[in-house]
Amino acid sequence: MWIYFLTLFVVHAEVTAPNVIEDKDQILKKIREADTSDVDAFAKIVYQARISGERFVETKKQQCSGQYSVLNVTQEGVSNEERKDLSAEEKEACFLELKGFEIRITEEIFKQREKILKNLHQQQLQQLQTTKNAIIAGLEENYQKAARDKAKSRRK
Repeated sequence: MWIYFLTLFVVHAEVTAPNVIEDKDQILKKIREADTSDVDAFAKIVYQARISGERFVETKKQQCSGQYSVLNVTQEGVSNEERKDLSAEEKEACFLELKGFEIRITEEIFKQREKILKNLHQQQLQQLQTTKNAIIAGLEENYQKAARDKAKSRRK
């Protein structure tokens, strides 16, 4: 019974954890440090980063529009909610920061994708070279064998 409850708790915690809004630097760091040698793992990281990025962007858009409140919690546990309005200059600065983030995350994802494509291309070129060398070695062996057989038939 307790194991079942603990399992449900862990599963519930894993399902609800993605609702946490990550910092933009954490999102960019995940992409920059992603292992590009494993395409499937990288795709999962990019997907997760994209979801986190979308969540961050939506929250930031609301903040930039002035649609947010600040919740103050005192030592007694009583909370006080204050509505914060941004000036026009603050809104503009906020949206410029948001634009910069979206551009950076796009650039980072494409930089990592480029690494993957270059790596895959290099692997394909090596495979092509190996195949070419094997075919040439096979041809040379066949011609040498044919030459030996022809020399043997002349001797007879």
